[in-house]
Amino acid sequence: MGSLHTAQPGRYQHREAVVLFAPIIFSLYALGAVIITVYTLGELHLLYYYYQRHRQAGTPSPKPLDAANLPLVTVQVAMYNELYVAEHIIDACSQLDYPHDRLEIQVCDDSTDESYDVAQRRIEHWRAQGVNIRHLHRKDRSGYKAGALAAATKVASGEFVAIFDADFRPPQDFLRRTLPYFRDRHVGIVQSRWGHLNRTYSVLTYVQAVLLDMFFIIEHKGRAVLGAFLRFNGSGGVWRKKCLDDSGGWSADTLCEDLDLCYRAQLRGWTAVYDDTIVSPAEVPVTMSDFKAQQYRWVKGKAQVIRKLLPAIWAARLPPAVKIHALFDLLNIFAGSSVLVLGLCSVPLTYIAWKQPEYYRYMAYVSFGLSNLIIAPWFALIVLKTYYTGGARVTKEFFTVFPPLVATVVGMPLFQTAAMVDGFFGGAGSFHKTAKYNITQLTDRWRDKLYSPKRISGTTLAEGVLAVFFMYGTWLSVTLHNWGALPFQVALVFGYSYIFLRSVLKA
Repeated sequence: MGSLHTAQPGRYQHREAVVLFAPIIFSLYALGAVIITVYTLGELHLLYYYYQRHRQAGTPSPKPLDAANLPLVTVQVAMYNELYVAEHIIDACSQLDYPHDRLEIQVCDDSTDESYDVAQRRIEHWRAQGVNIRHLHRKDRSGYKAGALAAATKVASGEFVAIFDADFRPPQDFLRRTLPYFRDRHVGIVQSRWGHLNRTYSVLTYVQAVLLDMFFIIEHKGRAVLGAFLRFNGSGGVWRKKCLDDSGGWSADTLCEDLDLCYRAQLRGWTAVYDDTIVSPAEVPVTMSDFKAQQYRWVKGKAQVIRKLLPAIWAARLPPAVKIHALFDLLNIFAGSSVLVLGLCSVPLTYIAWKQPEYYRYMAYVSFGLSNLIIAPWFALIVLKTYYTGGARVTKEFFTVFPPLVATVVGMPLFQTAAMVDGFFGGAGSFHKTAKYNITQLTDRWRDKLYSPKRISGTTLAEGVLAVFFMYGTWLSVTLHNWGALPFQVALVFGYSYIFLRSVLKA
């Protein structure tokens, strides 16, 4: 501790004012650590139930439906300016292994470009093959995806409604594997696990695939085993139409219309089922700008759902574990903001601890919250070992993905926090689509295609400023020998530089 006093105080007189705010800054720092710790405990609880499931012999899939009494099903494809993927999702849905006289396909198309013509030509092709497929085109795009699905559902003939985004490729046996769950009249939603068509395309797509799998393979499965509220994830799932109607139908007052409706359904007493053995592959974003746009929409939408449904969830008569995890699933967006707060506070606290050494001790006491950030790499290791490689190769693969994974987790909180604030205090907002380019092979290219990123956002510039700020914090930690804060600040420099450069370079 004595080494902290070797620097010359005169050099830091211009920073004396920050010491006056030491209690406030430290309180924010401690609060961030506490929130991250609570988040980690919730994740570990789900991990426990995930392992409980793996220790069991496995839940058998329900018996197939009687081929002579298959229900009428409507498949809805949500589409808006999807030039490069439109025909592929139409082909995949038209080739589902289900009798044509029991299947209706609705292409819910709000396109304003030539995607409409591409979709129309493919629809006409399959209609000539005897497929009952309709092109439902809207010109006003009111309510965005929720509005398109609501309009289509009003004229849907099916007893059940399967929903896919345009970048998905459902397996042929999707309906035959999901529909048997609806034998239970309380089941209103069945969700499949998302797969990834372009997981190995780049480091960015690989990291996204790991992050999504950490949710679908561990978190979602843990909630399913626990019997907690589940999510309909907007695509790759089936609804009982009666459940849709009973729950109030699609609403456009949030950007997470899927989470909103699914929670409303479960509050009404409907059961959601998740089957992780049914995989619906999709394309993850290939540019940092599109990834950030997707994350912004998801976080803002969840904040809107919190504002809308938190009182109802709090007041609902639910088993304690179910209510706690419903609240945890919604409120965990505060974990990202806590990482940002910890980072911002760590820089002035480094100087404060030099001036008032007791704060160095306090920082050491509460910094256990930072150690909880290892939950992300831990979950990633489980995903890699169990579902990707296994054996000796998992070590090499883990250390290949570890740096960009940490950089992404640590560097995302700025725009996530901006999205959260926008969701809590802003209006409904516009639905900014995530561009998809039909990137499935390593040789595929997107830079010369329509929808590629054209501008740099203000949030991106702020990320560059934060990268410089945390460089200053790193220098300050080295100068004042605050080695405890140094690893976190180095990670922050790496994370914000990584996010900033990939955004600026449009990579």
